[in-house]
Amino acid sequence: MIQTTVDTRSTTCLLVQYVCMAIIGSSIVCLALYRNRRLLTVTNIYVLAFAMGDIFIATVVFPFSVIASVLREWPFNDYFAQFYGYITYVWGGVSIYTTLWY
Repeated sequence: MIQTTVDTRSTTCLLVQYVCMAIIGSSIVCLALYRNRRLLTVTNIYVLAFAMGDIFIATVVFPFSVIASVLREWPFNDYFAQFYGYITYVWGGVSIYTTLWY
């Protein structure tokens, strides 16, 4: 019989780890393309655009999602909720449209 282990990390810990890994991984992609100019092909510029979008999402959108998930309610005002929804929608669209243009 296969013995399985239970993940005992909290939801907050998991969300913070995902945010950190998104920032670190996308930063490494940007750094690799910055350090080695031969990698700047058309395809890799699209990858760079995805990485920069991921960094933006991880630094601007995810922290507020983490806070709302931990508190289990939206602690910010209605205007910020509208702005948050707009930014999430716009950057999701940027990611999708970048894919479609390729």
